[in-house]
Amino acid sequence: MVRAAVLLSLFSSLADAAPARPGCPTATARQRYLDGRKLLARGDAAAAVEQLDRALAECPAPAIEFHLATAFDHLGRLALALDALEKYLRSPAPLDNRAAVVAWADELRARAESARLGLPPPALPPRAPPGPPPPYLSDEESLVRAAALPPPVDDERWLFFASAGAAVDGGFQPGALSGHAGTAARAGASYQIGVGYRLSLRARLDFEVAVDGLLLPWARADAPGGNDVAFLTVIALGLRADIPLLERAGVRLLLSPSAAGGLGSVSADLDPNYQSTLALRFGLALAVERGPVGGFLEPESFLLLGGDVHGLQWTTGVTAGVRLRF
Repeated sequence: MVRAAVLLSLFSSLADAAPARPGCPTATARQRYLDGRKLLARGDAAAAVEQLDRALAECPAPAIEFHLATAFDHLGRLALALDALEKYLRSPAPLDNRAAVVAWADELRARAESARLGLPPPALPPRAPPGPPPPYLSDEESLVRAAALPPPVDDERWLFFASAGAAVDGGFQPGALSGHAGTAARAGASYQIGVGYRLSLRARLDFEVAVDGLLLPWARADAPGGNDVAFLTVIALGLRADIPLLERAGVRLLLSPSAAGGLGSVSADLDPNYQSTLALRFGLALAVERGPVGGFLEPESFLLLGGDVHGLQWTTGVTAGVRLRF
């Protein structure tokens, strides 16, 4: 009786961990598994789950459970990720990464419990990433590398962004505005508002139109108490790229460099006269997005090339704002 119970338990574990159907993996299970691996590698965890689930239903294996756990973890579906890891750990096959996977499962339990109680994620010590699971296909790694899917494509072509922040006058001293002598202060405020259109979905490259400006305190030299505000306004056309840095649980971290050129003006709120200038603008934003909505922090710099403003002058600033894709 004891021997029968042991054999029954062993058979149950094998059924959990290995293909139970003759001829597995089939051609369709093989392809779905490879597609799931490639989708997961490019960051599309939701689509990867769909393909891996289909492969699992047709020809189950520990490797599929492992990659499903990875995809569910990226999506923030902790209970499903933990369930997949527990099935993976029940495999009687040798698992070289067992200790690392156990640590991963413990972390998932702690995170899931905190989420259940409505608490912030626990502060956990860093853990080493687990190594690969037993292969589902003997040549799968070379197949994944050789047939990688194209970069992810966003359907939303339009981008609206707006921000406000601080300005630092790095080398901008106009000397005279609207016919009045004076100096601009070294610090003030900055803003930007604009819209972009995605020229290339694969390269994540936008063409943008933006209005940027700086507001710097202005002190007149030719009148007592002549304090006012100097405005630098730039209407520029340029390009902006979104470079993915990280994606986890549906949140994307992007590096977003931009370059633009256009017409600018420098004026003081004294009379309608102003000085015209040609300007280049450079920015390097760090953006965080969830779905179509995001926030960003962008250091920027303006080069004033000519026009009524004499010589090469420049300013810097940083703005924080929101962005919306639609």
